[in-house]
Amino acid sequence: LFHTPARWHEVCEKIAKYPWAKEKADEFIQKANAWGVPEIADPAKAPDDTYGAYVFPTPTENDLLAAGYAWQLTGDKKFAEKVALFVRRLSDPARGYPATLRACNQSLVQEGHFFQHISQAYDMTLDSGVYSEADKKQMEKTFRLFQETIERANDYGPINNWNVSEVCGAFYSSLVLGDLAAAERWFYGPA
Repeated sequence: LFHTPARWHEVCEKIAKYPWAKEKADEFIQKANAWGVPEIADPAKAPDDTYGAYVFPTPTENDLLAAGYAWQLTGDKKFAEKVALFVRRLSDPARGYPATLRACNQSLVQEGHFFQHISQAYDMTLDSGVYSEADKKQMEKTFRLFQETIERANDYGPINNWNVSEVCGAFYSSLVLGDLAAAERWFYGPA
C-alpha cells in the first residue's frame, strides 16, 4: 500500500545516502525494537468503557506502523513477527475484533484511522513469510467485518471528515485483500 519492492529499495538507498533519512529510519527501528505487542484489553479493566469492549488502545497504531517500517527497512523478521502477533490478537475470534466489533478504544472515526494503519502494517509484512494461511483467512474475516460495520455506519449519506476516515479504513482493508470491487465501492460508492 505504501511502496512496491522497488520503491522500498529507493527508500533504503536514501537512508544510506542522507543523514536525515537515516535518522528517521533509526527512530522507527528504535520504536519498533522497544514495542511490546499488547495483550487484548480486559473488558473488566478497560479504562474507557464508554463504547464497550475493545481490543487495543488506539495509540498502539503508531508502534504497529513502526514495526512494519522496520521490517521493510531491515529485513529483520522479529519486526514482522510483532505485526503478525498483533494481527493474530486483533483477529482472534473469541476476544478480538470479531467478538467486540471494536478494534480501538475510541470512537468510529479513530477506528477508521486505526484500520488504515492495520492494513498498512499488515501489507508491509505480507512478504515476510510469517503468516499462515489460517492467519490470512482470519484477518480477511476481520477486514470484512470491519467493512460491514462501516457500511452500516455510513449508509445514510453523511459526508464529513469523520466519515472519510472511516471509509478510508475500509478502502485500505479492501486494497490489502486485493478486493478491487470493494475498493471501488468505497472510493466511488454512495455515502
